[in-house]
Amino acid sequence: MNSTNLILLYSLIMCISSYLSGLIPLSFNIDLKNLKFISILSVGILISTSFIIIIPESIETLNSNKQDEKSIGIYLLIGFTTLFVLDRVGNFVKDFINHNYSNVNNSNVENDYSMSNFEIDDDDDGARHDDDESTLRPTSSSSLGFVNPFTNFSGSSDKRPFSHIIKSVFQSTNTVGLMIHSITDGIALASSFLSSGNKGSNSSSSSFVIIIAIFLHKLPTAFALTSIMLESKNYSKREIRYHLLFFSISAPIGAILILLINLNLSELSGVLLSISGGSFIFVGFHSLHEMINRLEKNSKDKSILESSLEFLLCLVGLFIPVLISAISKEDV
Repeated sequence: MNSTNLILLYSLIMCISSYLSGLIPLSFNIDLKNLKFISILSVGILISTSFIIIIPESIETLNSNKQDEKSIGIYLLIGFTTLFVLDRVGNFVKDFINHNYSNVNNSNVENDYSMSNFEIDDDDDGARHDDDESTLRPTSSSSLGFVNPFTNFSGSSDKRPFSHIIKSVFQSTNTVGLMIHSITDGIALASSFLSSGNKGSNSSSSSFVIIIAIFLHKLPTAFALTSIMLESKNYSKREIRYHLLFFSISAPIGAILILLINLNLSELSGVLLSISGGSFIFVGFHSLHEMINRLEKNSKDKSILESSLEFLLCLVGLFIPVLISAISKEDV
């Protein structure tokens, strides 16, 4: 299967899996405390993928295309800077939305995986909407159970127009920020596949690790997004599903845009792979920075065993690409 078909296939899988992952909190009352361990593991994989898989293959591809491998530093910097600018623009957009729509009660929402369980509360006191929607409140684990994700909290339909739902998506600082970050994930994915499409068997290790890194990075985020929105008590299930949908399609949109832009540019594979390496370095270290801040914020509430487990998981993530790369070289 060529790179174009692989990008389309994995974009579709990424979209569907992210959406289904985000539906879980709408269907079950689940404690998110242990979900952070998957996120920590993915951070190590993302960083190691850049140094162990992508950058060495970039140098090899530049050499095979008779291009100057000494330029790899510039290409890495371009990839890193591009995603850094996109991320900053995303924050500017979030600040602008937060400033102009301060009546939307989501400015303090954070991407925190250590939330409580939730249950349905048919009391609509404190809800943002004045229609027939209800709110959620934290609950204990004893109230776990299945809830139909395609019905509203009170069991009745959300009758507000579609335009209102779409407006709520782009008024949410959390959703917009995650959408922009998700687009950068798609860019990194597509760039790596395009540049390694003609490299033969060695590209399989790169592709496999990239898929694992992106998927482990995205699924907990989709899961947490809907849980955060449930906890905020400001959204109907219909709204949450659309927020989740826009987030889920953001990475495929980024991947497909890169596919369209770089179609028939296989001679630039080494350059593209180098740029994607820079983008993965940014995504990895950006995630590491967020993880460290989150862990330090909650450090007082953790035991030594839990903190040690988080540290070890990050180290394991760092060495997973090393192991996969070593195995793939033995098979060649």
